[in-house]
Amino acid sequence: MEKVPEQTAQQESNNNAQQTQEVAKSENVPLPQEEDIVRLFFNLINEGKIPEAVAMLDASAVLNDSDKQAWGVQFNIFSSLNLKSIEPSNIGDETEDQKTFKVVLDAKIKPGSEKAVIPNYGWEKGENIRWVSLKKDESGMWKILGIGTGP
Repeated sequence: MEKVPEQTAQQESNNNAQQTQEVAKSENVPLPQEEDIVRLFFNLINEGKIPEAVAMLDASAVLNDSDKQAWGVQFNIFSSLNLKSIEPSNIGDETEDQKTFKVVLDAKIKPGSEKAVIPNYGWEKGENIRWVSLKKDESGMWKILGIGTGP
């Protein structure tokens, strides 16, 4: 019996994106919009589905396995991360292929992450405000371009 190699989270995300696009085209179902992508991203982190959340990052944010691992370590500091609000940001150069949102999140941090090089990777227990930038990739899917503490 031949063993089939497991798919990586990135391959699985790409396959899911392709399937979503194919279904959307065949059934006239709209693709997920920018705000939906931000919600899904933080829900995945909250559910502990870190590889899936990392797979939603734009290729420019994850140039190699080391970058993926760094993002994964940062996202693993949360015992919970709940989206409280999301609104389009009026700051910066917004284009058809790039958008920024102001996001308010409620974070509960796992014990021990305060010992990181940057304690808690800059996250505080309780309410945190982040600016999340999105960019359309070549296939037309929105990806997380960056997460900032300021616009």
